[in-house]
Amino acid sequence: MFFTPCNRTYHGLTGRSYFVTVPSQPSARAPPAAAATPPAPSPPCLLTFTAAGGQYGDIVQLTFEKFSVGKYTSSSSMRGRSQVVECEGSYINIEERVRGGTPRSARGGRWCGQGEGTNIFYSETNTVSVKIVTARKDDTPTIHIRYRFLPRSTAVVRFGFKTKPKFRGEAVSNTECSKILRGCRTKPCILQSPNFPGFYLRNLTCYYLVKALPAPSPLFKPVISLSQPNNRLIHVGDNAIVSRISPEVSIQRQCPGDHISIYDGGEMKAPLLVQFCGSTSLPNITSSGPEMLVVFHSATAGRMNHPPKMVVGFELIARELFRKQDFGSDCLVHITSFENKHGIIRSPTYAMPSNSSCLYSFTGKQGEILWLYFSKYYRQRKFDASFNDYECKNGLTIEEFKSKDETFKDHGKSIGRFCDDINPPVCIRSKHKNRLSLPCSETESFLSSTPNVSITQRFTDGTSLSPLEYVLHYEYVTTDKVNDKNDPYACEEKYSSSLSRKGVISSPKSVFMFGREYEYDKATACQHDRNVTGNWGVLPLGNSSSSSLCDLIPWRISGSINQYIHLSVPGSHPSSSSCNTNNRIIIFYEGTPVKSICPSSSSEENKISVFSSGWHERGPWHERQQILFRYIGREPGFYNLMWLEITRDPQPPALESVAIGGGHRITGSGSCPSECPEILACINSSLWCDGVTQCPSGADESSCNKSGLAWMQTLVLFGSGTALTVVAVTVLGITATHVVRQEKLKKRKKKQAQQLMTQEVLLPLSSKADSYYSS
Repeated sequence: MFFTPCNRTYHGLTGRSYFVTVPSQPSARAPPAAAATPPAPSPPCLLTFTAAGGQYGDIVQLTFEKFSVGKYTSSSSMRGRSQVVECEGSYINIEERVRGGTPRSARGGRWCGQGEGTNIFYSETNTVSVKIVTARKDDTPTIHIRYRFLPRSTAVVRFGFKTKPKFRGEAVSNTECSKILRGCRTKPCILQSPNFPGFYLRNLTCYYLVKALPAPSPLFKPVISLSQPNNRLIHVGDNAIVSRISPEVSIQRQCPGDHISIYDGGEMKAPLLVQFCGSTSLPNITSSGPEMLVVFHSATAGRMNHPPKMVVGFELIARELFRKQDFGSDCLVHITSFENKHGIIRSPTYAMPSNSSCLYSFTGKQGEILWLYFSKYYRQRKFDASFNDYECKNGLTIEEFKSKDETFKDHGKSIGRFCDDINPPVCIRSKHKNRLSLPCSETESFLSSTPNVSITQRFTDGTSLSPLEYVLHYEYVTTDKVNDKNDPYACEEKYSSSLSRKGVISSPKSVFMFGREYEYDKATACQHDRNVTGNWGVLPLGNSSSSSLCDLIPWRISGSINQYIHLSVPGSHPSSSSCNTNNRIIIFYEGTPVKSICPSSSSEENKISVFSSGWHERGPWHERQQILFRYIGREPGFYNLMWLEITRDPQPPALESVAIGGGHRITGSGSCPSECPEILACINSSLWCDGVTQCPSGADESSCNKSGLAWMQTLVLFGSGTALTVVAVTVLGITATHVVRQEKLKKRKKKQAQQLMTQEVLLPLSSKADSYYSS
């Protein structure tokens, strides 16, 4: 008698695994040799799984270990903007029940094709139905399902821990998966794909509306910030693209199938900030107002082809922030010299959509010209490819006009034009405080010949996935003596009483003269070479016998190919109460200052870790690594900075990472024998147990069994025969005990080091309130 698993309801106890198999039916094993008509379709096979609560669980887990059903087909348009996916022949459908008893997947989502990888489904409710539709009796679908029933308390990846639950929003009635999230200021709001962290259903459209509460003061406005730093918590799109390669694949914007869309407002009529798919982390995307809409769409058909060690779907983090009302960060600004002779313009604090732009127009008085310079211009290059075909992508244009009657919409005379990777010059010295420095030269700034200027910054790719930060300084000056700045007598005037018995004497109006001049001074050779290489080293900073002008020369640490650089700086943030000096160490990235550190001469002081670019991005990196920094000495002090060449230790699986705290590792994987555990990095094996401490916590020397080795050498010299054997066994036991103790000491020091170390990625500061040069 043939037993069929179809049209049955399955139950079970928690903590156990069960199996159900749907093989080919007996009638399909020997089809007629010459059928006059195609075989008729078989009746659907329905498998129902119910978690009855209590010891029978609350959530259904289905693992599709084998899957071969029908044929999956996909076709795209020429430009890849539309896609048709469908199942030819047999397929399966997965349904859940929502409030009111209606099926969640009644819209016809399907799975088909050949399955591979890890295909796990976690129910949102207590009942799941799997319907297998066989198009022809001679089809041979094969499905092996391992099913379990889980208590809700164990689903910490989805719901969080009991002491720290995740706020996943309020479900919208009569919808399949839409939610509203409010109050994200006191706690972060979590946006999850349906059935997270397992694969999501087909043919779904979910709307997530994030709303901020009113600001406590009219001086501030509420905005929404959306992000996900863990690159293993976003996996959306065609599974065949990423199933056989590493999870660090770059993000895609042309997504005709499954995708996520983010809007700068509470409806789909609002500007589209970004639409993407793929597997990646997500930088901070900030709205311009109090609402943000996230829309998730899945295609009608899909494959059981999900990559292992990764979640399927997404988890995004939404936070409510208050931004200060500041015209300097607006995107459409008109400035006149009647109101503001000088000032600062900053990049928008909110995300800009693709193909948008910021326009800054200036109108001055007759006889005035405009002096402009950037103290910061930085674009985060997380994604390599540009997604638009424009001659000048993300262009910056500076133009001047003969009169104010000319419209700024017309093209004027260009005094500066920059596209994508070619950034405008940056005058870094303008950021220095309480220190005499060289002025911003003409090669580092822009000087118009008319009082009417426009600056246009275009965002071809938007700033959601490629953030751009800039700080622009402007100042109106008169044309008096500007053209004579190189004349040695341009600052000399003669007065005669025969011409006038009284008058006014004022300083020169040229921006390149009084108060901004410079001179060259002779100096002795610097005591230390400022360009260093190798697998490690110690850099002495502070007072020395060489000229103090050596402090103006930056240090450059250059690493080897495929090696990152770690710099350990004893000290703290300049605003910290432990900062007791006016000296500073300034870290640069691509010529731009990104971090200010208050150094400390004490070896017991907390250490700040600085990594070279790319370390936290978890992607392939084949460029020669460098760290550039400068020491600013304002008072006596002497400091030692240690640097190391490092490589990564492999990451743990994604679900393990999530379970231990949002993807951040707590302990080393153990696959790297020369690991500095406090920075989760491997150092050169020749540095391990070399008698010099290189790891910030000393882990490279604390585990070396030098005393045990000395005892063994003593036995070789003085022991013999059986006595030697007995003593050797005894000493080996003592040595093993010593090793165990050393391992415990290593773990304890590792824990202490993690508490002391403050890891800082070499990228721009995360908060606008931070100051690069706090004093």
